[in-house]
Amino acid sequence: MGFARKCGLTEVKSAVVWGRWNADHRASGKPVRCVIFLTKHSNMKKLLLIFLPLVVIISSGCHETVQGNQSKNQYDTGKSSALPDTSTVLKQNIDDLGDYSELIPLEIKDSVSKNVYEKYGIDFSGNCYSCDLAEIRINKKHIDLVNVCDENNIYRIEGFTYSTDDNNLKINTDKNEFLFTRIDNAPVYKLEIRGSKIDLKEKKIAIYFTQKKQLSKFKEHECGDFQG
Repeated sequence: MGFARKCGLTEVKSAVVWGRWNADHRASGKPVRCVIFLTKHSNMKKLLLIFLPLVVIISSGCHETVQGNQSKNQYDTGKSSALPDTSTVLKQNIDDLGDYSELIPLEIKDSVSKNVYEKYGIDFSGNCYSCDLAEIRINKKHIDLVNVCDENNIYRIEGFTYSTDDNNLKINTDKNEFLFTRIDNAPVYKLEIRGSKIDLKEKKIAIYFTQKKQLSKFKEHECGDFQG
């Protein structure tokens, strides 16, 4: 009769009642499922008493299998939703123009030399005598062409887009495309300019450049006693 009440039956005379309660619903007395068999014959009661335990065992096994699959699916979903580490990408976006922040003009000194620090060197005439070459300074906001002998003599370019990879920097302005290609790991960069001709007084643009911090490694890297 206790099962009957939990299944919503107030009066059962010739009946065998089977019910399952979920452990989480026992406090409320709310059944998960109830199966009610009504019969008038004692033989049928005996058969039901034999088969009902088998039904309970099979049903319980299915319930546990469903719960196990749900837990496994939740675990697999958690793994697949993990986000990749973006720290390397962010670092590249911050530092991608750092190698081009101060570029010093070079020229070829010894074309047959296998030593990059002897093959290239400072352009003595343009850096020390006529002082008409330009250093190139690049950041995310502007490109500065700065006279090698006068820090205040600057030509500034603003409003550009750029892209980089391991060996190249490409800059696009309204009138020109600047392509820096690293031709040696020293590093030495070769500059190609496409588009409108750029002709600046006292700020001529060389073909080869290196980073200012690496200049001292080259055999010819200073004006010596002569300073134009």
